[in-house]
Amino acid sequence: MKAAALTQFGKPLSIIDAPTPHPGDDEVLIRVRACGIDGTDLKLCKGSGYAPKLPFIMGHEFTGEVVKLGPNVNDFAVGDRVLPYIFVSPLARAGQKHRDQMDPDLMGVIGIDGFSGGYAEYVCVPAAQLVHLPRSVSWEDGAVLCDGALTAYHAVDRAQILPGQRVAMIGVGGVAAYALQFVALAGAETLALDRVQAKLDWAQTLASGVRTSVVDADTSPPSDAGLADCVLDFVGNAATFALGRQLLDRNGRYVFVGYGEDSITVSPKDMSRSQMTILGTRGGSRDDLAAVIELAANERIVSAVTDRYALDDVNDALQSLSQGQILGRCVLRP
Repeated sequence: MKAAALTQFGKPLSIIDAPTPHPGDDEVLIRVRACGIDGTDLKLCKGSGYAPKLPFIMGHEFTGEVVKLGPNVNDFAVGDRVLPYIFVSPLARAGQKHRDQMDPDLMGVIGIDGFSGGYAEYVCVPAAQLVHLPRSVSWEDGAVLCDGALTAYHAVDRAQILPGQRVAMIGVGGVAAYALQFVALAGAETLALDRVQAKLDWAQTLASGVRTSVVDADTSPPSDAGLADCVLDFVGNAATFALGRQLLDRNGRYVFVGYGEDSITVSPKDMSRSQMTILGTRGGSRDDLAAVIELAANERIVSAVTDRYALDDVNDALQSLSQGQILGRCVLRP
């Protein structure tokens, strides 16, 4: 089978002819139909954060068709449309679906660490990690539900956003595109901030109640911005935190969704006097993914996929993403 393999950190992926995997007793072989690319993939290529054993086939956002079953698999059939829940945790087998991604004994993350992903024509996945994809959701749209929409949903849930509240979002990209919609479904208003006007124009097509402002992270907020009950930071560095802090009202919640390598300085005095809360958020749970799939199947959210590449052009896709040329979400078509 054709695959794109990470063979050396800091170098382009290699297009290789790899053996088609054979499903183990509890695994399913999937013909990949679409696979998303996101910022985590850029970090993987550099060996930042997760550092899987090389060579490694990346791709943690994918959908596909079941083509072969391991002998112990009874919950799926050949021809089923599926997508993975990427966090492989023993907690799932204990029924603790609300916090799988936070398991300290996480066994791996599909397409990121320990389990091969969807930058290939075929992939084997433990059957326990698979979820049915409704026919009303396309291959491409379903792929980016695995992480992009899932992360956005969990972040908005963590922020405890209430009807009528105001939310400021810093950085409009593939994850924020879904967060805009989840905030709107919660009945709140959004001020979206980004350096690129085209992304802000696009943001206003995704959800109602969205105001926008072009701003650099090292500048002051716009004079008419007002204060927000919650700030969702999809960049996560010292400059965006300084900007977002100026936007946050008393009793507000500041949520880091994205993150870089920066450290930030927080004043305990400021936190105490303002009663601000700073939150982190990671991926999402199985329950979160089920909720996201249901929203997509019922057309409550719209697609954030804006760019498509062939598997052979994966390095072009990664370069475009790293240079900020992808408007929303990007997918590969193996």
